[in-house]
Amino acid sequence: MDIRAWHGIDGKKPNWAPLEHRIGEGCADFMWMYAKDGVEYYKHIVTRRYLCLNSTGGVFLCIDGVLEPVGFEYAYAVVASG
Repeated sequence: MDIRAWHGIDGKKPNWAPLEHRIGEGCADFMWMYAKDGVEYYKHIVTRRYLCLNSTGGVFLCIDGVLEPVGFEYAYAVVASG
């Protein structure tokens, strides 16, 4: 079974395009959780940290409850490191 076919926590169909564009097959390390205000929320399966991406290439981390724009390399390092 392709687990990427599952629906997110909000019952919607996952949008993998922003993450696939950034990391290709590395998507297997993430779960799509939900989308809000044009931002897709992906949770790393090991660290449980969120990587937030939009369809125009924006990358965000949630810092003190606020989405802050950051560079992709920095965001990926924060999210993927345990």
